[in-house]
Amino acid sequence: MSRLTSFFFIAGGQRCGTTWLYKQLDRHPEICMARPMRPEPKYFLNSFVRSVDEYVSTFYSHRQDEPCLGEKSTSYCDSPRAVENIVALFPSARIVFVLRNPVQRALSNYFFSVQNGLETRTPEEVFLLGVPSPKYEGTSVNPFDYYARSDYGVMIERFWKVLGRENVGVFLFEQMLAEGSCLKDICSFLALDYPEEYGREVECAIAEGVNSAPRCVVEDDVRQRVQERCKPFVRTLREILPDLDISAWESLGE
Repeated sequence: MSRLTSFFFIAGGQRCGTTWLYKQLDRHPEICMARPMRPEPKYFLNSFVRSVDEYVSTFYSHRQDEPCLGEKSTSYCDSPRAVENIVALFPSARIVFVLRNPVQRALSNYFFSVQNGLETRTPEEVFLLGVPSPKYEGTSVNPFDYYARSDYGVMIERFWKVLGRENVGVFLFEQMLAEGSCLKDICSFLALDYPEEYGREVECAIAEGVNSAPRCVVEDDVRQRVQERCKPFVRTLREILPDLDISAWESLGE
């Protein structure tokens, strides 16, 4: 593992553009991202972790001596165990969180579950009537926990507790896909340069857009209910990160 200087983990949030971010960071000349991208590695969800050498040989066999290794496993945001396991092997790891308007995130999560054949309930049954979720197998976390993954403060503070604030970077989905400066900020957080040629590639990727689940078209009463449920999450986020500009999230939490 010559020249190895750092590890980072994109730990969330789900349905917040993290696949797009993975692809852009994988283009960076000093970054090697874990493979496969799908399914995500989710190595640290296990009840045990073995060694740095095993981890690197398993997910970075394609590495060409890049000094910064990154993994994207958004299930880590759900798991206290994952936090402890990451710190056990990488006590100075950096964690990247990308946050999205929590209403849009929750609805996108719902439609993603529908798209993948997991969710059979209608939006009204899920968000208005509280119809029990289907049974699920073969997924690492509950695919129907739509609100919990929009409660960003809980997952951020969980990582702060063991890694400190300085090792947890929080960025916004809306800014990431609107301007290249957010990628500059992420590279800066990872203590990496932002080469000019790489910046041009990122700008082209932003212009091309990002793949997404089907549009989150729901009735007004469903959206209003989701918005009411998400307001406390936004208030908490404003309290713990008062300098984070989430004005793009409409009037949530006001």
